[in-house]
Amino acid sequence: MRLAEAKLAAKLQDQLAEKAAEVEKLKASIEASDQAKQLAVIVATTHVEKERDRLKADLEMAAAQKALGEKALQDKYETQIKDRGDAIDRLKGMRARLSTKMDDGGLTSTARQSSTAFAPRRLRVLVPRVSAGRVGH
Repeated sequence: MRLAEAKLAAKLQDQLAEKAAEVEKLKASIEASDQAKQLAVIVATTHVEKERDRLKADLEMAAAQKALGEKALQDKYETQIKDRGDAIDRLKGMRARLSTKMDDGGLTSTARQSSTAFAPRRLRVLVPRVSAGRVGH
């Protein structure tokens, strides 16, 4: 009977060892599956973060280019307005000098000679009009 008990105990011990090995194998499989899931999440997150960063950089670059374009356009029109203002001031000065010469009692001899080509009484200055964002002629 002892022999039978010893055989039964050995058989139970073998079954117990097999079950323990199977449990360990399943635990390892679960752990590997969890690690694979974590890796997949990390890879997906990294990809999304890179895409987000690229889009953010593209947006910032587009905003900077827009601001630069607006500044260049503003500078261009401010320069045009300044140049036209200077031209108007210059023409007003010429008109004032011409008017002063006429009020002094007459034109000088060189002015009389050129008076046939230039009518001082009807001095008209053609300056392009600037309206709401565009320059017209």
